Amino acid sequence: DPMREYSFPYREESSRAFSRIARPVIEVSLRQRQQSGKWVKVFPYADSGADFSLFPKGICRLLGLQLKAGQRSQIQGVGGKAAAVYLPTVEMRIGETSFKARVGFSASERVPYLLGRLDVLDHFDIRFEKDKVCFIERED
Repeated sequence: DPMREYSFPYREESSRAFSRIARPVIEVSLRQRQQSGKWVKVFPYADSGADFSLFPKGICRLLGLQLKAGQRSQIQGVGGKAAAVYLPTVEMRIGETSFKARVGFSASERVPYLLGRLDVLDHFDIRFEKDKVCFIERED
């Protein structure tokens, strides 16, 4: 059974510092808690420096989760302001691979969508290349 590999070409975006910049945007699906259990697509940046994945509270609502249900933590924002985040466990899918992951939801809408290391690196090795980022499924 060969290991599955998913690659995501960098997405050109505008930036304050540069006119255009290529960023590692990944297609990730998160499963709703409702009976239907529909998958909701989100497009976070793959962020090797982020301890955990992070999404705004609107995504938490969309998934049918109570914001404060998860373990409480905090993040240091730009400028050193701390913001509360909650870390419930959700079902996440990257490519054809689905798994449980603790995901941080901010009490604010003003946070970037980030795919961090927590529970993701248990399932994938991630390789940043010049023009794409590759997720290589790990063998248990």
